Amino acid sequence: MITHQVSEATARGIIKDINAHYKLPKRPYVSLKCYCEYYMLDKADVVACLNAELRAS
Repeated sequence: MITHQVSEATARGIIKDINAHYKLPKRPYVSLKCYCEYYMLDKADVVACLNAELRAS
């Protein structure tokens, strides 16, 4: 939700898509590694985004 600025329902869809892509079991989360690979993002950038959100709240 934080990195894409989307609703919870949309975020769940994203998780479902990633799990299906990597043929992972159905679960309510994905690893940071899978997330970054799927969206071709740099892990450090995602961590920085998450840390900034934590500091802001």
